[in-house]
Amino acid sequence: MRGWFFLGIVGFFFFVSCKSSQKLNTLKPEQSMAASDLVYDNPNSFIHIPIHINLKDIETFTNGIYKDVIYVDDSFEDDNVKMTIWKKDPISISNENGKIKTILPLKAQIFYRIGTSRFGFDLYDIREFNLDATITLLSDVGLTNWEMKTNTSVVSIQWHQDPSVKVLGKNVPITNLINPALGLFQRVIEESLDQTIAASMDFKPHVLDALEQVCTPFQMSETYESWLRIVPVELYTTDAVLENKSVHFTMGMKCVMETIVGSEPELKFNRETIRLKPVTYIPNALAAHIVAISSYEDASRLMTRNFKGEEFGSGNRK
Repeated sequence: MRGWFFLGIVGFFFFVSCKSSQKLNTLKPEQSMAASDLVYDNPNSFIHIPIHINLKDIETFTNGIYKDVIYVDDSFEDDNVKMTIWKKDPISISNENGKIKTILPLKAQIFYRIGTSRFGFDLYDIREFNLDATITLLSDVGLTNWEMKTNTSVVSIQWHQDPSVKVLGKNVPITNLINPALGLFQRVIEESLDQTIAASMDFKPHVLDALEQVCTPFQMSETYESWLRIVPVELYTTDAVLENKSVHFTMGMKCVMETIVGSEPELKFNRETIRLKPVTYIPNALAAHIVAISSYEDASRLMTRNFKGEEFGSGNRK
């Protein structure tokens, strides 16, 4: 086993207030062919990571998903209802008192089947409903282990044309009758919008890609062959909230920071095992504990190369 010398910079804190303190500790094992690998305690570091998702991006994504038809149910099975819902105009998304407000102009065609099937005969009567309205929805926002979730409810409906049902081939207004029956398609719209917003705020791949870049060892000095490696231990997140025009939450990463001298170290990052732990608060601060490691062989080679030909002295002493 080869011996190692170890330089640990412990308690090196960077705060937003620019306060700092530092302490230098060193460990030196016996330089012997029989010396075992150095075992050292590397304190964890903490990094503060604010995340913002713009509501305008969610709006663009939602309109891209709902280009024309929002929902189609072409079977009477289970609920005796067939339904098609279209988007008439672009969907608008904004912030209203900490909730996502969605304005959805739509048209709906609903076929409702009444009756039964007995003795081999289908005894059904089918009615066609036509709806033209602008629906306003509000969504609460939550965050659970990488998944942004919303709970959407219809809060108002503004009719552009009186709801109607076809009777003998003619459209008969039924505004007074349709309001209690809006549950036929409200639930569909609410669930569909929840799914779309969740898909538009799928930030996991982007965060993991960024973390992988951060955790990829990079060379700080070619002359001294020094590399910085960050190894994530845990990720924390606060709940998501709406602030102005974006969904905001804060992530914190507990990690190990190492400065390694010599050849490029291996990447220690597994995106499959990273989990988010919910917390109520993450301090707006960075705490860094950096460990510097080099083998005797690497240190000797670098010192010989960098100090070769240099002369040190004081007075007549050299």
